[in-house]
Amino acid sequence: MLEVHHLCSSWLQVRQRWTNQRLLPPLHLRGNEREMSLVELLVTLGIVAITGVVTLPRINSQTFNAKLTAQNLLGYIRMARASATTRGAHFRVTLESTSYTVERLQDDDGNGDWEPGSGLQKRTVDLPSGNSLSINNGDGIIEFMTRGLITTPADGTTPEI
Repeated sequence: MLEVHHLCSSWLQVRQRWTNQRLLPPLHLRGNEREMSLVELLVTLGIVAITGVVTLPRINSQTFNAKLTAQNLLGYIRMARASATTRGAHFRVTLESTSYTVERLQDDDGNGDWEPGSGLQKRTVDLPSGNSLSINNGDGIIEFMTRGLITTPADGTTPEI
């Protein structure tokens, strides 16, 4: 306890010196006001720490959502490629700013034009709020041929996500 008293008294001496040099404004206590005790300071710091702990998971969850969204998209792209090789059909992943769609294509007439079939299932995944896709190159379409390779669009660009 002597050390705490010694630290407090030396702090008060430093404060008095700085106040006399006009580095700190003087403390004016009114009427029945007194200086803050060590217990009050610790309680205040505890309240601030608890507030920080409560808000920290919200900040981390946004980062976690972004990583999870990227992992899910990558998983769907991998699934489309694997499905193209195992099922002998083309699969297309269409990227939009707030969603992406995976669909199976078919060549009914054998002319090499792969188009979405009427009876084939299409899966659209909406991104969580606060997440969006940015497509830097191409039109946002990734199409896998039957060997699992990406087909080259007419303009020769593949999308960069």
